[in-house]
Amino acid sequence: IRLGADVNLKVWSHGSLLHLAASRDDYEVTELLLNAGIDPNDEDNDGETPLDWVVERASWPVAQLLIRSGASVNHQNRETGMTPLHRAVCGLGTATGWDVVKGLLEEGASPNILNNSWLTPLGIARRMESHILVDLLLSYGA
Repeated sequence: IRLGADVNLKVWSHGSLLHLAASRDDYEVTELLLNAGIDPNDEDNDGETPLDWVVERASWPVAQLLIRSGASVNHQNRETGMTPLHRAVCGLGTATGWDVVKGLLEEGASPNILNNSWLTPLGIARRMESHILVDLLLSYGA
């Protein structure tokens, strides 16, 4: 980076170095790239931002770092209409933890955005029959 490397270069799976570092839960490298000026809302070839990748694959501290560096919590994927909250709700119980869902809501993620399948995160939670998740989303205005 000090020698002038292009930190916004697309690499792995058509994402940027930030996509890769964040999705691997590498807080230090993610922070280094953000401090070097990489765009936290940069999209890969599928319209996914680093935050989209993180909420499916990593922990809340890296997601929070991206958000505090300007990543949009309500960014909608141009192909699916999914937001980071949609993705976190879908991944709950697999890779995503409750801390990610709660954290996104606390950082202002809207539980009322429709994806291209006309589903909000609440609609997804209802399909999952997760009463606890439904109650959580309702408590944030869904």
